[in-house]
Amino acid sequence: MGLLIRIGWNFLCSLAAFALLTSSNSTLKAQPIPFVPLEGTWTYFEGTSEASHPDRSSWRQAEFDDTQWMNGQGPFHTETFTGMTPVDFSISTSLFLRQSFQVDDPNLYAELTLSARSDDGFIAWINGHEVVRYNMPPGDLRFNSRATRGARAPIQFIDQPIPNARSLLTPGVNTLAIHAFNATSPSTRADFLLEATLQGKLDIESPTIETRIPEANRTIVQFETVEIFFSEPVTDVDASDLRVNGEIATDLLQLNGHQYLFSYPSQGEGEIII
Repeated sequence: MGLLIRIGWNFLCSLAAFALLTSSNSTLKAQPIPFVPLEGTWTYFEGTSEASHPDRSSWRQAEFDDTQWMNGQGPFHTETFTGMTPVDFSISTSLFLRQSFQVDDPNLYAELTLSARSDDGFIAWINGHEVVRYNMPPGDLRFNSRATRGARAPIQFIDQPIPNARSLLTPGVNTLAIHAFNATSPSTRADFLLEATLQGKLDIESPTIETRIPEANRTIVQFETVEIFFSEPVTDVDASDLRVNGEIATDLLQLNGHQYLFSYPSQGEGEIII
């Protein structure tokens, strides 16, 4: 059968790497980060035609050149409402808007929240990925499409949670694109309103160790590696972060963002403390 080795996990020591990796996040406060503030400046294009040609969707991408568009601050509105930027809906039923924002490290954010008040509806994209569709029919809509129905007063802000922020954001410049619509035909009496803000929620919850191989209180015949599975991606793991009988690993392999494999010299019979 070979030598018998009993595994004992020292809980505090087994979390050494985990504590080092998350200590910088533990000081972060839970206040939302305003990526697109209410007072921010948008570029906008009145929907008398498609905003980009020949690809009607390219205007939603971060790299789209919007330098020929107009600039304005929200809310965008017709004469029915008051605000910073009046728009003309006498010959159109929609408005295209873009605003770029900077993200240093997308891994710091658990989710986003788009908060908007809209008369009548809109679709929002982050870096070309649709994230919110409010009061709009399904499908890839055109510049002259309309909202599903008219909004009811009072027009209030509605929070739209956006999960999986890490998969949407990129390091550097990101872009929120909104296509806002009216529900009625073009008219000098049309009522339209769009005001929006985008916030990021910091991920201040520490990752946990979900699985460890070998498990505690197991008796095995050979010991050479320890495999750790974290609950979320972690970085900067070092061979010294997980010790066997006080000795650091001789090799460390990152299998993916969640999974790490520590290697150690073969151990003799007896108890191993990790």
